[in-house]
Amino acid sequence: GLAPPLKGNPAVKGGNPQELAASIVKGRNVGEKKYKEYQGIMPAHSFLRGEKADALVIYMKKQLQQ
Repeated sequence: GLAPPLKGNPAVKGGNPQELAASIVKGRNVGEKKYKEYQGIMPAHSFLRGEKADALVIYMKKQLQQ
């Protein structure tokens, strides 16, 4: 795969919501990657600012983990 799965991912389940939202909005470059075995980088999704990013984090931490 291109990236680690979000469901069951300890970085999502136990991650700080503000840090997760910042990673979504700003992306991550090669030096910031948590999972080095995946080749790609996490692109920025700057269109998901504020409440949109927060709502996505809530979904990732709650509904997606069920």
